[in-house]
Amino acid sequence: MKKTVILVGLIVVGWLGQCALGAEEGQSPAALPAEPQLCPAPTTNGKLVADLVKLLDETESKDTVFLTMEVLESLGADARPAVTPIIRNAERLGMITVDYSRVREAVLRILKAKPECPAVPSIQPAVRY
Repeated sequence: MKKTVILVGLIVVGWLGQCALGAEEGQSPAALPAEPQLCPAPTTNGKLVADLVKLLDETESKDTVFLTMEVLESLGADARPAVTPIIRNAERLGMITVDYSRVREAVLRILKAKPECPAVPSIQPAVRY
């Protein structure tokens, strides 16, 4: 349990430190645009993430957990609700002590993923001939 608390603390602190309100590496938060950019794209992976979390909760196989983590990583920011279950189930199966770096990397990739926004078509000015 103590290792899980330390793992969660390190992940959150590292993520907050690196993301610093969305700043890129080497960019100070003051250099960010004043207006946040909104992403109107609705998430379409909610049911898939819920099913994968259920699988994490039910499995007794470390291989299944690793495969599920890879699938969740590929979903990017949509998989953020699965971070806590990943850590909880990795601890339950004894993976934190043996495979700490694999679990940590999967969680960090999910937390660092930026939400995908649909391409906004450029608006061309009307040309009168």
